[in-house]
Amino acid sequence: MNNIARHILVSFAVVLTCSFNQLAAAPVNNKSGLPDLESLAEETAPAVVFVANTVNLEPVRKKGSFGEFISQVFGSKTSVKQIEAQEEPEKAMASGGSGFIISPDGYILSNAHVVEGADAIFIKMKDGRGFPARVIGSDKKTDVALMKIEADCDLPYLKFGNSDSVKAGQWVMAIGSPHFLEDTVTAGIISKKKRDIGMYLSYIQSDVVTNQGNSGGPLINMDGEAIGINTLLYDVNGGNTYIGMSLAVPINDAIRVAAQLKKHGRVLRGYIGVAMIEVDQDKARSLHLPPYRGLLVVDIRKGFPAEKAGLKKDDIILDYNNHPVGFRMQLTKLVGETAPGTTSRLRVMRDGKIIDLPIVISTMPESDEFKIDASW
Repeated sequence: MNNIARHILVSFAVVLTCSFNQLAAAPVNNKSGLPDLESLAEETAPAVVFVANTVNLEPVRKKGSFGEFISQVFGSKTSVKQIEAQEEPEKAMASGGSGFIISPDGYILSNAHVVEGADAIFIKMKDGRGFPARVIGSDKKTDVALMKIEADCDLPYLKFGNSDSVKAGQWVMAIGSPHFLEDTVTAGIISKKKRDIGMYLSYIQSDVVTNQGNSGGPLINMDGEAIGINTLLYDVNGGNTYIGMSLAVPINDAIRVAAQLKKHGRVLRGYIGVAMIEVDQDKARSLHLPPYRGLLVVDIRKGFPAEKAGLKKDDIILDYNNHPVGFRMQLTKLVGETAPGTTSRLRVMRDGKIIDLPIVISTMPESDEFKIDASW
């Protein structure tokens, strides 16, 4: 830990009594028949945290010092000049995001991009307490990060909902720290249960207002349960400005990722080593395939399961373990969720004939930047 981090922890340690447990929402219907968001926010906000990500930089200084940032976030008990005097040799800067506690012993979910590149992570709770955090692991492909803080007592935490059961039109609420404005509550409805714009998961789309800094915070249902991690806002202009579409990682996916991060420090995904494209409709008709069915193999990575199983260029993959596939994301997700070492089955069309190929799934390499296609 650098001197700045040590100084901050000493200066901002707050001793408070601990009497929190799992948070449950208050009744959500008031006299108007609308959701009682006041009670919901009061019950759930103590488990939502501000995440400060500090990075040691080269001597080029950006507008706004690290000392000013920490003073603004944690209060003014420590002199900004004191911090800046220690800051000067290391040139520490900071960015911020959100997260939420998921267990009384201090595990926290957030986004991978919130903790990326950090030399130190600091957590601030709603009650003013501050803690250093340890990153257990992060997964860029799903943008999920798992952290841990140590406290002398049980911490408030959010229980999980079932993201598979959400429906369009349901009310939801977000809590986070957009633009460093902590404990900001916004609400809206689920717009679409599954928005398939990612390669490894489908997002929950809502119209809840989110901005930079909301990343990593919870999307909460009317039972006070976390059903997602707010991660993206859809912006056609590239200015990171809310325009009515926010995306969240479904909590069921986040739970699975977090379990692997806790066990392995990273996600061990299944992998077969094949580049593919969707079969166009003209080709599908000529082969008497249903619409949106089949993936054309355009290349095979040497030494990996696809080659070992006998898959060939120009084969058309129709099914994976009896699941029909027609989009790259489908196969990538299905294979990725398969435990390495598992023997699976590919059904392919080759020269007009249907054949089944057993294939032993391997572990996706940590660096999977392949030139031909992102679907390897």
